[in-house]
Amino acid sequence: FIEPKTISDFTIGGISGLVTSNGLVNIGAGNFKNVTIGKETGTGTVTISDIGTLPAYTTILKPQGSAVITGDIHASLLPNRTLVFKTGSLTQNAGKSLTVDKLLLLGGATGDFSLTAGTNKITTVAAELEKGLMLTTTDNLAVGTVQDRTGAPDKDVNGITAKTGNIKL
Repeated sequence: FIEPKTISDFTIGGISGLVTSNGLVNIGAGNFKNVTIGKETGTGTVTISDIGTLPAYTTILKPQGSAVITGDIHASLLPNRTLVFKTGSLTQNAGKSLTVDKLLLLGGATGDFSLTAGTNKITTVAAELEKGLMLTTTDNLAVGTVQDRTGAPDKDVNGITAKTGNIKL
């Protein structure tokens, strides 16, 4: 767990944040089962700036807050990378790309998950959401199974479910 001291806003990636892009490369070299960045409690926004390489399995945690992708995330520069967003909502700035092998989206208590930049490259997606999902990708997208390591025991999430919102791929 990499947890901020406060329950409010923080940044991941770029050159100055809770964990910088270079810091994520160093953590990835440790071959951890799940690198979780964030906090189970608190509101506010986690901002995800430019990230070149992620650890093999990375969770962004902010269940009662929002996540905003403001930079490019290239998690698939190395194979078999899984990125998990367990957040209240998720948005992506126009023109910023998300490249990842496996994407797991969990939560949505406070809003929709919207990843609509036309430059996204996602191989496999799975989701369990309270609200809706809008997802655009340039590659052939498989709605499949992604392992959820955010709780105990680990479990597989198969497909996409949204309790009260629409799903648009």
